[in-house]
Amino acid sequence: MSSPKNLKLLLKEADLYRIQGLYEASKEKYAQAFQFIGKNPKISNQAKLMEAIKKRILQLNKDLAEVNGAIEEPDLSQDVQDLIKRLFSFSQTPEASLMEGAVALAKFGQHEEALKGFEKMMEEGTLPLMAAKNIIRCYMSLSSPEAAISQYVKWSSRDLLPKKDLGTIRSFLENVLEKEGIKVDLPPVGDDAPDFGKGGKKEEAYLDISSVSVSLNEDDSNAGRAEFEVCFQTGNVISLLITDHQKHIFDAFKLGRRLNDIEYFSPMAVFRGSGTVSGKTQVKQGPNRGNYVLDITMIDDGPAG
Repeated sequence: MSSPKNLKLLLKEADLYRIQGLYEASKEKYAQAFQFIGKNPKISNQAKLMEAIKKRILQLNKDLAEVNGAIEEPDLSQDVQDLIKRLFSFSQTPEASLMEGAVALAKFGQHEEALKGFEKMMEEGTLPLMAAKNIIRCYMSLSSPEAAISQYVKWSSRDLLPKKDLGTIRSFLENVLEKEGIKVDLPPVGDDAPDFGKGGKKEEAYLDISSVSVSLNEDDSNAGRAEFEVCFQTGNVISLLITDHQKHIFDAFKLGRRLNDIEYFSPMAVFRGSGTVSGKTQVKQGPNRGNYVLDITMIDDGPAG
């Protein structure tokens, strides 16, 4: 596929499948069109087209979830959302509290509201690097890598992030996509990317953790280990996604329990450390409804990066 004519055909087929209610087939065609646009930066209005397709794919994800019965409960009221943000914001600084509140909403399945919070933080320059990473994690939780890619393309064309941070986000997204078996040519950080020099407010840097291996019973060497994906990270606090089939593991990790034998996996390093169970949540809505989120505060979090 190499011509605009073929791109129009893909989009036409995607729309036709969508109208017929063939959501999976429609999503596949939109994804093919998305990849075509991403690989051809000379296409006019590239970012705008990718953003439009991203919205279509996100809507298709909702349609599929409703068809599969994954979304049955109504969205939480604004009062309940505000309560969640207050209850799960522990930091002393207002910036970190905002981040914790948005992450809490995502863990409760309120991804749309969480994304609004992260995007607002980026617009206002509040922990923008951390917010950008959590936006990517949010989209990956929604099984929408196309949306994550589109978001990076949008960032690369705006002055929201300095060149160094944009490069960090590009590497972060590449690693996330690679783990899902997705290979795509992301737009490079060009010479015209913003460079805010030393005047910008520096964020505290932490090594990005993608997954962990935890000893199930440190008193019993034969108990084995379990590996969990990291769905969110706020500084040195990581959130692990635990399926409903592993509820016995979730129940065994009591609040406040110190875990002395954790293996942390990141794109840059693998290291052993310890941590404390600092939060436990059951996901009530969204694609992970019925699963659990376990928060671990890293004590020996390895080198900063």
